[in-house]
Amino acid sequence: MSILDVNMYLKKLDKSKATGLDDVGSNILSMCSNVIALALTYLFDLRIKCGKFPSIFKTARVCPNFKSGDACNPNNYRPIAVLPCLSKIIERHIANSSCGGHLQGILQTFHSPHYPQTYPKYSSCIWRLETPVGTRVHLKFESFAVETLYDKVIIHDGSSRRIRWSGLILELTNQVCHIHRPIFI
Repeated sequence: MSILDVNMYLKKLDKSKATGLDDVGSNILSMCSNVIALALTYLFDLRIKCGKFPSIFKTARVCPNFKSGDACNPNNYRPIAVLPCLSKIIERHIANSSCGGHLQGILQTFHSPHYPQTYPKYSSCIWRLETPVGTRVHLKFESFAVETLYDKVIIHDGSSRRIRWSGLILELTNQVCHIHRPIFI
């Protein structure tokens, strides 16, 4: 992560968003970006290399957000978790880092470029495995940690993008919940 990256992320923070528990708004971070970018770059690089995300960056302020209907009815609100602005910078940087690739041949291995660090929100990692027609593909997951119901593995059959297998791997039981019957391709 470079100083220029951090400076750019600071300047691009959405100034209309609420502040997290640290009460440091995106507007002040953006205005001070030239002064604080060097120190933040050092801090972020250290965190990424250590594979540890400071707990203060993961602690959210939960605010009720009114949906519609009677404002006196608590069921008409949904919770919004507001994280500190600085956590969004690290997440954005990791999300913009490359992930995925193209593997050909047999006995290939691959892993997330962020491993063992946590994976950023809303990211997808796409690996293309190319083998001769009729070849059986065997995938073995040494480790696969999930944090939400949206973490999943999907296997497509060639360029048709037809799903051949899809499922969730539950962190506590390590069992696979099949959505479609597993099929070797």
